[in-house]
Amino acid sequence: MISWKRTKNEQNVPVPFGYCEFETIEGVLRCMRLMNGMFLYGKSLEVKFSEKTQLFIRDFYEIKKKELMSESTLDSPSARQRQRPHRKRSQRRTHGAAD
Repeated sequence: MISWKRTKNEQNVPVPFGYCEFETIEGVLRCMRLMNGMFLYGKSLEVKFSEKTQLFIRDFYEIKKKELMSESTLDSPSARQRQRPHRKRSQRRTHGAAD
């Protein structure tokens, strides 16, 4: 988290609302996962994001999903078989009597 600012009303009294700035998208997601619904002083904390941040999170998930899909295709048995060098029969070692 980079910064946290709690807002105040016209009488300069803090209200149950504030703004938080994060350095990374992972920090935003961690905050959402850990703090949303957390009870603080007897009240449930609600974490909300601006529309811009929501779009950024959606795009981040789409990028990660594509990365995982491409990695999973590389890890598939057929992909591993394509990557594995094939040895010719004459290169295989045989166990038996020495010549």
